[in-house]
Amino acid sequence: MSGDDRHSEEGDPAGEPIAELALLREQPRSDFGRRIRNSIQRRIAAADCLDFSLMALFETFLGYLTALLQAVDRRPSGGGKGDR
Repeated sequence: MSGDDRHSEEGDPAGEPIAELALLREQPRSDFGRRIRNSIQRRIAAADCLDFSLMALFETFLGYLTALLQAVDRRPSGGGKGDR
């Protein structure tokens, strides 16, 4: 049985349950759009806070690393005990 034969049969059993499901459809509440928008905004705010905190952590680490490398670079070379 090919795909075309299945769709051309009389009394397709797949058509009736869809009609029954259409009767069960409910209208969304009046604040549905607002609730979806608030949910999206909460996720965006959480992502922004995480992004800010990670960037602050990275920049702080980079600042400390830069200060450490500058301090190491300023050390006098040939630091033997006899040099004065």
